[in-house]
Amino acid sequence: MKRSWLNSFAKCLLLTTVIIGVSCTNNPLHRSPSDARPANTSVVNEPGPKVTLFTLQVPASKVVYIIDNNGSLLDDFDFIKLELKRSVQSLQSGQSFAVIFFNEFESAANILGPSHLQPATKEVCGKVATRIDKIRVEGGDDDSPNAVKDAFRNAFAMQPDTIIFLTNSETNGLLDLVRQLDTAHVVHIHTVCMSPIADYQKEIQELARTHHGIYKFLNETDLNVH
Repeated sequence: MKRSWLNSFAKCLLLTTVIIGVSCTNNPLHRSPSDARPANTSVVNEPGPKVTLFTLQVPASKVVYIIDNNGSLLDDFDFIKLELKRSVQSLQSGQSFAVIFFNEFESAANILGPSHLQPATKEVCGKVATRIDKIRVEGGDDDSPNAVKDAFRNAFAMQPDTIIFLTNSETNGLLDLVRQLDTAHVVHIHTVCMSPIADYQKEIQELARTHHGIYKFLNETDLNVH
């Protein structure tokens, strides 16, 4: 009788151990910094304030938008600015943000406002939206490696929890720089690609994959989402 009771207890203990182990393995809080989100995911269903840009929707309290304005975006740039303004003006009280543009014509990035995050008040969002209206495309088809890297250095100096990066250009060794700037993998980088070139898409997708982010390829349907 005693042996039978001990055998039953041992079986229950083993079953409990297996269940706990499976539960911990599937817990999203145990995700390592290098874990990737699905590449075709456009919405992150997590609690907290959100930021929306085109069909991309992600949680963010402190966000920096890094936006390409090189000459090859001429045909789509009005749509990009319109959606960026909508995104900025939909931010809620308690969020903070900055907008940075870059292109090949300038050696440094263009920060629309002070070099720190600003509170997403109605007044501040309105002023930034007005500045966005005045931005024009500059240069040719490629971006200056100095300008895009300067944009990311400025963004990380603002200590955001989220970066949204939109481009259609080659990233020119940007992955290595971001690894240096974000060694603890604490900043979520979500990328929006507008380039049909496979190698460019791969680089931008990898940037999101290695920094808790999601990757979105922007097509003509997305540009007319509203």
